[in-house]
Amino acid sequence: MVNPSGGLISKGHPLGATGLAQCAELTWQLRGTAPSARWTTSPPPCSTTSASAAPPSSPPTNAPSAEQEHRHGQITASIDLPATPDKVWTEFSNPNNFEKWLTIHTKWKGEVPAQFSKGAQVAEVVTMLGMPNTITWTVEEFDAPHKLVISGTGMAGVKVSFALSVASDGGGSKATIDASFEGQMIVGALGKAVEKDGKKNLDASLASSPSWSADRDG
Repeated sequence: MVNPSGGLISKGHPLGATGLAQCAELTWQLRGTAPSARWTTSPPPCSTTSASAAPPSSPPTNAPSAEQEHRHGQITASIDLPATPDKVWTEFSNPNNFEKWLTIHTKWKGEVPAQFSKGAQVAEVVTMLGMPNTITWTVEEFDAPHKLVISGTGMAGVKVSFALSVASDGGGSKATIDASFEGQMIVGALGKAVEKDGKKNLDASLASSPSWSADRDG
C-alpha cells in the first residue's frame, strides 16, 4: 500500500497534527478533492485502521476539479488608534516587537533582523488552534511607513500571507491586518475553525500594545 501524501515522515511527524493530517487525507481521497498530483483512482482509495476497511465494492470517485483543488481563507482585522501612523508603523513593522503584540507569535528561530526589508527571510513559530507551526516568511513588500507583506508555507502545505498596513485617520491612524490562507486543509469545519481562531487572535493582537493607544503627544 502506498501513501500518496508521502506519509507521516514527510510531514515531520509533529505530535498531534499527524492524526489530523491522516483524517484530512482520507477525507480528500474519498471525496475526490485530493490534489491531482497524488490522486489515485485504481484501486479505489481506501484505508485500513485496526480491523476496519473500506468495502471492496466502493466505487471510485472522479478526479478533483480545479475549483476543488484551491481552498482559500481570508481574515481582516483593523483598529482605529489615537497614536500617529509613524508610531504605529514602528511597532507594527519591527520583528523584534512581535512578541509584545502578536498573539499567535511563539518564538523566532534563528537570527532575527533588526528590521524587515524586501526579500528578507526569517523563521517564526506561530501557534493557531493550539498547534505550533514553523513558517519561514519571505518579505514580499516593504513600503515604509505604510505596508508590510510577508508570505510563507506552513503545515500540510498551507500557504499563508499577512499584509500589515497603516494609514492616517484624522488625528490618529488606522492599523489593518489582512491574512489569507490557501491549501487543502482550509475547507469545511477545519477551514472555519482556522478562520475563527485567526480572527480572534488578530483582533486581540491589534488591541494589545499599550504604546499604540498613546496620544499624539505621548
